[in-house]
Amino acid sequence: METIGFYAFACFVIAIPVGLIFFAASRAHRVCKSHTWPKVIALGFALVYISVTLAPFALFGSYGASVWFILTIPFSLVLEITAPMGFAAFATITTIIAVSFWGTLLYVVSAIILLFRRRAATRVH
Repeated sequence: METIGFYAFACFVIAIPVGLIFFAASRAHRVCKSHTWPKVIALGFALVYISVTLAPFALFGSYGASVWFILTIPFSLVLEITAPMGFAAFATITTIIAVSFWGTLLYVVSAIILLFRRRAATRVH
């Protein structure tokens, strides 16, 4: 029963940042829907970030974990609760959430820029 409680709590801890990321992305998508550049910037950065995060594992094996921890430290500290599931699950969950966060952050910043542009354009006319 203790194991079930642990997994339930771990799912709850994972669901909070995932839900917040999804909510922010859905709000930003309403603004960025008709523009291509915000999607390209957010997805491009996410791909570069995941490549840089996972490349040390491919090159150095487990010695690359120190680079991974540096790049994902804000998320790895919060998601440390998932570490008993195994390092592979912990690293996968943390990497996916970190990549989603940084891509969504750029998408939200793009939405804010578009909103400011829209507001400035309506003031001029």
